[in-house]
Amino acid sequence: QFNLDQIQQSKQFLNIISRNVDRLIDLVNDLLSLSTLESNPSLKMEEINALGVTEQIVGELAVLAAEKNIRIFVNGDVPSFQADLRSVEQVLRNLVSNSIKYIQNSGEVRIQWEMMGEYIVLTVKDNGPGIAAEHLPRLFERFYRIDRGRSRDQGGTGLGLCIVKHILQSQGGSVDVESQMGSGAKFVCKFPLSGP
Repeated sequence: QFNLDQIQQSKQFLNIISRNVDRLIDLVNDLLSLSTLESNPSLKMEEINALGVTEQIVGELAVLAAEKNIRIFVNGDVPSFQADLRSVEQVLRNLVSNSIKYIQNSGEVRIQWEMMGEYIVLTVKDNGPGIAAEHLPRLFERFYRIDRGRSRDQGGTGLGLCIVKHILQSQGGSVDVESQMGSGAKFVCKFPLSGP
């Protein structure tokens, strides 16, 4: 027979195991995504409604945002553009979830779509702690972490931004980051209006 302490201890061990299994699943999924992107994937190009896709991803992340009382604002009116839908969803999901992970309680994330010449430009900006200048050149490298201990606590794999970069490159676009300590981070993604 088990006593109450043994049952509590067993529950704690099961929670630890469950969290680690979830991390491994995330890591395997991210590695598979990266491998697919690097092996010249066949993109399924289709008409993308930017605001429709954004509303869907924001809806998926609403519970995470609500837990930290983070407000998400969506703005912009752009024409439909040719891109791979799953890739656009993944870019949005990675950037917005990163902002939610790293900004403080009661922060905000601003998602902006606009047209600039031959590109549809997605900007994801937050008012989080910002990123020190020395980290910016390496931010899109695989497994690069600004604060290793904190990133692990947040459950990241260290591959999200690398995946974003590969997605944009595979579609003929680009991604850049602007940030400094204490003033949040801004990621700017350019999708070619007519596809790659």
